[in-house]
Amino acid sequence: MEKLKLSVVANEISITEHKSIVSGTHGDTMSVTFSAGWDEYLIRAVWQYQLTEPFETVANADGTYDIPAEVIKQSGYFKVGFYGTKGDAITPTVWSEQIP
Repeated sequence: MEKLKLSVVANEISITEHKSIVSGTHGDTMSVTFSAGWDEYLIRAVWQYQLTEPFETVANADGTYDIPAEVIKQSGYFKVGFYGTKGDAITPTVWSEQIP
């Protein structure tokens, strides 16, 4: 079930929709729209639960991202960021605000 909708414009992330995420659940997804500056980049999501080590995922075939169990396994907050690669070019990672 889609729980988050994000918009990434240049180097800024906005949360456009946020439904309640229950810790310990599985199968929640997130959709993201990217501005034209992200075209042609291979985009990776970077997830971080509170202050733990971040890890990466890529989009599903339909363009959505699964919200990893690691960031919702218990109560607290997480952040998600994005960066893109195109050949030797790499964008800086842009981070969301904390998501409860």
